[in-house]
This record gives sequence, C-alpha cells and structure tokens, in this order.
Amino acid sequence: MVSTRTCINTPRAGRYLGQLCQHLDHLRRSSDMHRQHPQQGAAPDVRDVDWSADHGVINFGAGRVTLDATDSQLMLHAEAENADDLRRLESAVSGRLQTIGRRDGLAVPDWA
Repeated sequence: MVSTRTCINTPRAGRYLGQLCQHLDHLRRSSDMHRQHPQQGAAPDVRDVDWSADHGVINFGAGRVTLDATDSQLMLHAEAENADDLRRLESAVSGRLQTIGRRDGLAVPDWA
C-alpha cells in the first residue's frame, strides 16, 4: 500500500469537502457516468462515498481518499495498492477540487 497527503489552506474547507463528496456520490449513483464525463474515461471508479461536515471517505476501486476539514484547512490522504493508481486518485480529486473552487482560485498543493 502506498499513500500521500496534501493540505489546502482555505476558510471554506468544509464546503469543499461536502461539494466534492456530493459530486462523487452523484457520479457513483449515475448509471450514465461515462456519457456525462467522456473525457475522464480513465478516472478511477467511485465505489462508495461517506461524509459529514468535517470528515469524508471516498472509496474508489483503486484505493481510498480521506478528507478532514478544519476552520482553515482541508487535509487529504490518498492510499492505493500501487503508485499508478495513487497518481490517478490524486489527479481525479485535485482536478475536481480545483474545478469546484475555481471562483476562489483554489489550488491543490503537490501530494507528498
């Protein structure tokens, strides 16, 4: 098992956590996911999403991402069986978060 972490400084951490989890849960439930997001054909398969106001867990077929929100930070922890799957998880979550936070100029730091 390999893992990485990143931390985003933002006063809207809980909001981003909720939006990301809600979006991915919607994709999981959608029977037409590939038609809605054809450019993301290589994106990891979302298996289960569970979240509250300050904690979330996204289970992908290839691994898991855990999110924790405080008043000033969104902390993310990704883990997968191998480095390729880990990079796919990081890329999918980072890309979606940056899309959600584009109005605020949200940037996801490199995962380490």
